[in-house]
Amino acid sequence: MNPSKILVFVLVIPLALFLILEAALWLLFPSPLLPSIRLKLSNSFSDHGLENTVTIVQHATGLRPANWLEQPSGRRILALGGEDTGSLLQEDSDTWWGQLERQLEAAELGEVSVGAFGGGALSNASRWLVSQEDLGELDLLIVLAGSDEFLGRGAEYRYEAGLASRKTPPIRPKNALMKSVVGYSQLARKLWHGRLLQGQEQRQRELGQDDYFKKRFQAQRNVYGQIGGSIGALPVKEGENPVKEFEEALAVIVKWAGARGVPVLFVSEPSPHSAVVPFALSQRFRQFAFLEMAAEGKEGTVVKVDPAVIAQGISELTRRAQALLAGAANGKVSDLAAEFPIEKDHFFDDIYFSDLGSQKVASELVPVVAEMLSR
Repeated sequence: MNPSKILVFVLVIPLALFLILEAALWLLFPSPLLPSIRLKLSNSFSDHGLENTVTIVQHATGLRPANWLEQPSGRRILALGGEDTGSLLQEDSDTWWGQLERQLEAAELGEVSVGAFGGGALSNASRWLVSQEDLGELDLLIVLAGSDEFLGRGAEYRYEAGLASRKTPPIRPKNALMKSVVGYSQLARKLWHGRLLQGQEQRQRELGQDDYFKKRFQAQRNVYGQIGGSIGALPVKEGENPVKEFEEALAVIVKWAGARGVPVLFVSEPSPHSAVVPFALSQRFRQFAFLEMAAEGKEGTVVKVDPAVIAQGISELTRRAQALLAGAANGKVSDLAAEFPIEKDHFFDDIYFSDLGSQKVASELVPVVAEMLSR
């Protein structure tokens, strides 16, 4: 066979097919640089009389909605917080930040898009924030924090200075060549996404199991039974203080926002712990709440989380936030925890807002958010 024909078959035709495939993928099925992660969760809260089945779609970085970075127009708000901002019991439209977006648009503020990242203590959110390479232009940053700074801290907890500003490793190919190829090739990008998402399969298996949250709450009861009364001392434990970690995290967020001219609204998180005298929980609600959590300790003692101590901690967070934002050019504090009606229908438990509770949080925030956006 003629050498030139061999060259055509070996190089030119495969290259042409590759380019045609790339063009088709770019035009018809383009993938973003980072993939979305889809999680299906099913929880039967029979004691609540509630079947909770949701499909959550996150950006690979944990941001929700998954396509928020692709919505550059209109007013753009970013919400940061704990578990009730991460909202694994709610789809985007039912979360407090999803309902805030809808209510702001209904208030004729034009096009508004609200993105959110949350989970655990605020230091998780501050680390995530400083690790993002491009969040686009922001009109407002909302920080909602409260009981997550204390609940879930075991006796082994130690404050670590500098943690809140430590960047998390970026999600990208490991070598420069692969990074470049993924940047320009849809085919390489899809292959990389497949490998990247393999690590999410275990997370789906864990979160997707029936009654995941019920099992998690039961496991947490056992943990609280073992750590004894230390949880009650955490908010005031000098030198190893979650409040100190929170203050550092909020300072990192305020500094990041200030460097970009983004106003910051701090919102104290409403929770049953916010009330000095807790509301009368129904028996079915009590089974899921930290507030009434009790378990047999190693020595047979029964331990309960002290709501008054958690309430004291949330008040201290708000005081620290007021002090930090007093020196910020565009900072404001909304002490929602002090004003929010503590009713059982507003919460799944004493961490997660119900859909009704999220709606109430959003309606309380609309006036202050609208005022800050109008500046």
